[in-house]
Amino acid sequence: MYAAHCMPGTLKLGGPTAWNIAAAQAQPCQSRVQVSVISVGLDKCVFTWDIRQDTPVRVIPDAHLHEITCCAVNRRGNLIATGGADCAVKLWDLKTGRLAGTYAGHTSTVNKLHFSPDDNQLASVANDGTMVLWSMQQG
Repeated sequence: MYAAHCMPGTLKLGGPTAWNIAAAQAQPCQSRVQVSVISVGLDKCVFTWDIRQDTPVRVIPDAHLHEITCCAVNRRGNLIATGGADCAVKLWDLKTGRLAGTYAGHTSTVNKLHFSPDDNQLASVANDGTMVLWSMQQG
């Protein structure tokens, strides 16, 4: 699984379809076969792709209030974290596409996300230089 984000660009995934997404950084999950890509961007949507298909497997529309500027996939490959210009960090269930959590604490655009090696924490960094460490443990 790869998460793609960054400056707006064009990514072609098979066929003639071109999508405006951010694709400057890829973060692999631990998996033998890498056929999935997560993309985010100016359209405020989260796309899940199977690179063997021309169309997205799942689209989460209006995932944020403003553009989505970063994303990360946990090592287990079951959660997607997104950050955006709305200063929010959101957690999504990869299988269902449902919102699993919303985290508030930044006062500027979130530009970087990274899960800890054990998936128990998520670090987020914003344009103002603040970093927040979120607990992913339930209960």
